Amino acid sequence: MTKYREILRLSSLGFSNRNIALSGPCSRNTVAKVLKRAQELDISSAWITAALRNEQFFSLAELNRAIREKLEQFNRKLFQKKEGSRLDLFLEDEKPLLSPLPATRFELSDWKIATVQFNYHISVDGMLIKYDKSEYNR
Repeated sequence: MTKYREILRLSSLGFSNRNIALSGPCSRNTVAKVLKRAQELDISSAWITAALRNEQFFSLAELNRAIREKLEQFNRKLFQKKEGSRLDLFLEDEKPLLSPLPATRFELSDWKIATVQFNYHISVDGMLIKYDKSEYNR
């Protein structure tokens, strides 16, 4: 699994793409893609920050609204060297591939296979829980 933060950290320390790829289980192409995506995010945040730097906001909701408007404006802005905008690319290429969210929310759970000890207890997170056959054999 690629560790994106580690790639960004090593890049900020001045390591080359080759050395970053050698330090972790990823290719030089993966390193280049991660760094390119990080640069794109920096461009959008810098553009929005520069557009809003002289404005004054009196609530967080007002600031969020202004950021959302500038982000939509940034996504609609036409590319300089190719056709369309970021929004057009998303609508044509990526949106058809998205699947709908599931009807039920995802719930985190911890599963553990435990062996019942000689005193009929199970160790869970350092605590001993009394094992009751009728409780767990349903």
